[in-house]
Amino acid sequence: MGRAAGDWQPAGWNVPRRDPFFVGRGALLRRLHRELHPRGAGRAAGPGRDADRGRAVGLVSARGAAGMGVSRLAVEYAHRHAGDYGLVWWVAADTPERAESCLAELAAVVAPPAAGPRAAVLRRLWAELGQRSDWLLIYDGVGDPRALAVVAPPDSGRLLVTSRGPAVATLTPVLIEVGDLSRDESVLLLRQHHRGISPPAAAALAGALADVPCAVALAGRHLAVTGQPVADYLALLGRAAVTDPRAVTDPVAAAVAASRTRLDGVDPGPAALLDQLAFLAAEPLALTRAPAGTAAAAGRLDRLGLADWDGATIRVPGHIQALVRARLAGGRRAAALLGAQQLLVRADRAGRDPVDPASWPALAPLASHVRALTTRGAEERNAEEENAEECPEFRRLVLRTARYLAASARYEAGEHLAHRARLRWCRQLGPDHPDTLAAADLEAAIRADGFADYDTARALLGDVHARRARVLGGQHRDTLHSAWNLARAAADSGDHDESARLLRDTLDRQRAVFGPDDRDTLRSAHSLGHALTRLGEYGAAHDLLAETLARRGRTSGAAHPDTVWTAAVLGVALRGLGRGAHARDLHARALAGARARLGDEHPLTLFAALHLALDLAALGAADAGRDLFTELIGWDVVGWRDDPPAGPRAWITRWAQSHREDIRGLWSTQDSQRC
Repeated sequence: MGRAAGDWQPAGWNVPRRDPFFVGRGALLRRLHRELHPRGAGRAAGPGRDADRGRAVGLVSARGAAGMGVSRLAVEYAHRHAGDYGLVWWVAADTPERAESCLAELAAVVAPPAAGPRAAVLRRLWAELGQRSDWLLIYDGVGDPRALAVVAPPDSGRLLVTSRGPAVATLTPVLIEVGDLSRDESVLLLRQHHRGISPPAAAALAGALADVPCAVALAGRHLAVTGQPVADYLALLGRAAVTDPRAVTDPVAAAVAASRTRLDGVDPGPAALLDQLAFLAAEPLALTRAPAGTAAAAGRLDRLGLADWDGATIRVPGHIQALVRARLAGGRRAAALLGAQQLLVRADRAGRDPVDPASWPALAPLASHVRALTTRGAEERNAEEENAEECPEFRRLVLRTARYLAASARYEAGEHLAHRARLRWCRQLGPDHPDTLAAADLEAAIRADGFADYDTARALLGDVHARRARVLGGQHRDTLHSAWNLARAAADSGDHDESARLLRDTLDRQRAVFGPDDRDTLRSAHSLGHALTRLGEYGAAHDLLAETLARRGRTSGAAHPDTVWTAAVLGVALRGLGRGAHARDLHARALAGARARLGDEHPLTLFAALHLALDLAALGAADAGRDLFTELIGWDVVGWRDDPPAGPRAWITRWAQSHREDIRGLWSTQDSQRC
């Protein structure tokens, strides 16, 4: 038996706060503990293995729907039995991406460093957990368990999985159904929330809500906050059933509809905020820069049980979001969508550079909400709402988010966001609108950088450049930016002479209009230097890149990715000039800086590693170069594939394919071939 609940937590612990109104479920909690710790298995007090290790249990909703309190039961178990484990970690497992992110946070705690390819980080984590049996991982909200195969833990500890359906049987052999509360438990829960409810009235209300835990809890909170008599609340439930057919068969939908309907009449501020949050991700959103009164509205939603508010961030559970969204139509739905845009615009700080890793911690949570609003919202809107124009500030935020996703090597997500935005804005604003063209320009750049789809990128960029030149003129910043992008696409397609020609023309125009230290000017200078290295014009490339490196260092800082990129390409020119030792030193510094700020799975890191390996080969240490490169990129990627696998690492295989000749050169280099 563990220590008393709440008096101790393991060193590794991230479990959400427990519900202070949790009632009953004693038999379920005891059974769960028996399944995880069968009689005769001792307490796992530290590293080592139990005689009975590898226990896995699934908690599933008996109705296959939200509202049974499956997650709350898992939270309560973790708090009650914290003393039975040396490590308890909560993993949001609704998607593989979120699960991997949570596990990377765990790796930083128990198996540092948490740097390197995500697959390597997980391997180190599993190796560490495989040596101990004192841990419990809780995978919460599993949808399709097949998608979680890549994050299946070792069998040395305990795994608790929560889900709405029995499909999780593929992850765990033991399933415990979580159903309704007993009537006595429902009455107790209602009276814990509001002592003024009489037992008979509480029993009547519990019966009307079918003893569904979430519905009963929402009703209890509603009555405690509003002071409404039970009879009036029952009447409110009846009206909700008339306006929302789901409320007839779904007690949670009825309870949400009742609270939402009352808010409409007496407190429209929280009602509008709830509608807006319903279109965002089921993750915390900072409201620190929201208008006056927003915090008070968030607090009221928290007291009603419709949201979780900690004084700075707010989160609405996913099943409540879905119920609220389904009730909105017409003008109210359009107003909620617009309000959700404005919430995100206020949460953003527009001055952040989406390419700079220093901005990424602030942009990451916003990205989830932007993606939810622009994808889920579009799928559920009717044609009129889908064609409604978005506010200009939100369009800029969408573009910044897509740039951040691409800059952090999340190419699939960035391309999807930019592509959807281009199509939507083309309908709403027209094909020549600056925002439509900006989305097309960005989509094309991501297609080239992350998908090696150079033909599509070049065709799209050609159209963007022609439209911008016609609408804005040849000297406009946006026109020159698309000319730079078009030149890059030409180089990626192997047309290096055309790329260099376009870049020289673009660079001359930018220097004349914006000056030599302008960021766009320096971007074109860098790309021209890179094009010259591909043409073998190393002397000209060296002079241009050295000047660009100095200017970027002054304007952006030595650690900025733009500066490090130029240093890495300058190293290529140095090696071409026979200055292998200088190239090696420059690439080593570039690699260290890229790994520290961008991680191992970033194109700049991979580029610097490849060229450091080539430097070593040129200096007679080909084996060391090959070892360095394959340790970073992974042996599985070096093997060429005509059809790269899907998933987060697919772009790395595509990157390796686009650098095939350099990588082959590294393997064909002999130590005897020295500079």
